[in-house]
Amino acid sequence: MPVMEPDFKALAYAWLDGDKRSADLRATDPERHERLAERLAQALAKRRTQAEPPIDDADSLIVTIPEERFSSQGLDCSALDQLAGYVQEHIEKFPEGT
Repeated sequence: MPVMEPDFKALAYAWLDGDKRSADLRATDPERHERLAERLAQALAKRRTQAEPPIDDADSLIVTIPEERFSSQGLDCSALDQLAGYVQEHIEKFPEGT
């Protein structure tokens, strides 16, 4: 399954709209809001390429959850149970005390 790149611009908009200090910026100064979102998206993309450590699949648990399994409440119950099962299986791979 191909790895999807994050939508840093959408994340930046959500971040700005959710921040109390800038929540009304979109309505009061849309140009500034757009510039901030663009700069934030660029910074996030740059940070990802500079700071992403190599993934060692043997020591990592990477789980891909389809977007439709999310809601405003979080994961649906069956997805949450399935995720808990994956995590438990991964934990059991390691001997106690490590």
